[in-house]
Amino acid sequence: MPLFVLTVESVSGCNVIGAYLNEKLIKSAAAEYVEKQENVVFKKKLLKKDDEVKKVLYIEDVKDNEKRVCMNVVEFELPSVNGKVKKVKDLNAPKKGMSAFMLFSNECRSKIKEENPNATFGEIGAKVGEAWKKLSEKEKEVYVNKAEKDKERYKKEMDVYTESKATVSETVTASEVTTVTEVVTEKPKELKKVVKKK
Repeated sequence: MPLFVLTVESVSGCNVIGAYLNEKLIKSAAAEYVEKQENVVFKKKLLKKDDEVKKVLYIEDVKDNEKRVCMNVVEFELPSVNGKVKKVKDLNAPKKGMSAFMLFSNECRSKIKEENPNATFGEIGAKVGEAWKKLSEKEKEVYVNKAEKDKERYKKEMDVYTESKATVSETVTASEVTTVTEVVTEKPKELKKVVKKK
């Protein structure tokens, strides 16, 4: 699985800005970084570097102290749990809608904790479950309605999120690819590479 690492390299050294799961995310992060730089003019050019899996997305328009925003691609494998590959959680995705029970639990957990200060986490959970079972259908309906609204909220936010991910503009085109000479004196710290077993 490829991991896209965003670095900023100059004569003075190299800084890792972040790691991303796809090329669109890293390109939008690179554009965001470039926009935040004050008094620095970057060229929007894709500069391919030799045979390495490294692309320079932006280059500063100053010849004596060149600065580049680079994309490094690292192949890695997620650690497996019981033979299954661990799924990567998208930290930028909206929070999922809560169930009726979870909404009830959030509301009454602190009250139960106050009544039972020495209770363990498991004991408090059991008491919350008992309290939920004791509720009438009419009382539960309030939480079911809240859960439905939260589910709708999640659906709307997810639609906006997936649309925004799909419409991230491509900042470079294939016609802008050129070669450059190496000016960075220090190489970035190498990330641990794990070779996939065949």
